[in-house]
Amino acid sequence: MNLFKSELRKLIYSRTTYGLLLAAVALASLTAGVLPYVFSKRVGPSGFSTLNQQAVVDAVYGKAAGAYLFAIILGVILMAGEFRQGTAVATFLAAPKRSHVFLAKVAIAAIAGAILQFVAAGIAVIVAHTALGLYPEAVAPSDTAILDTILAAVISGAVLAVVGVAVGTLIRNQMLGTLIAILWLNLVEPIMVLVFPDGAKWWATGAISGILNLHVSVGRNGVTAADYLEPWQASLLLLGYGAVIALVSFATTLRRDID
Repeated sequence: MNLFKSELRKLIYSRTTYGLLLAAVALASLTAGVLPYVFSKRVGPSGFSTLNQQAVVDAVYGKAAGAYLFAIILGVILMAGEFRQGTAVATFLAAPKRSHVFLAKVAIAAIAGAILQFVAAGIAVIVAHTALGLYPEAVAPSDTAILDTILAAVISGAVLAVVGVAVGTLIRNQMLGTLIAILWLNLVEPIMVLVFPDGAKWWATGAISGILNLHVSVGRNGVTAADYLEPWQASLLLLGYGAVIALVSFATTLRRDID
């Protein structure tokens, strides 16, 4: 319990934590706030803007959960930051087993990532609602759209923050770990989705889309969300990714010497 409290204090008293939170809020709000304007300029088969389609409005709300990148960065910093600041030796000497430190960081990362995404998505949902209100043709979202968005935000935040801790444990270099996380989510996965569109639902970003429960039948470049996994299946898939990556890092790197 003392170790858990120690890791919690590190997170609370770090200015980086609040910087990432502000960045997540800004990104999610900006995306959710601008999309209604973008969709209002697109004309659907009915001759009206696509905002008269409920699936499109749901997608606007879904973008409120899109700041998960900052959750994984938070996890990377939580672990790799120890090595960058030279506090790793003291941290691991304070605990009888390295595994206790790792588990404490995983727990803190999961909680912090979930809160970060919850706050960012909650504010972005309000922004999306306000922006959509500017367009009379915009229809109401589905009954579960907002709930699905918050659920996707919380689960993705918790799981990807744990993945970030695992990445920080494997690599130990904060800048490199952060760069890999950014490139993977924003470059590698999008490319793989374009190359193998049928497998889009099995990637982390596809799982998050599945949790959002968006059934948009028309996609770009052959990518469609109509056949994504159901929310409960996508949730289990994302949780499985987090567990596997955490176990791999736990088993392969915690026995290495700490400089």
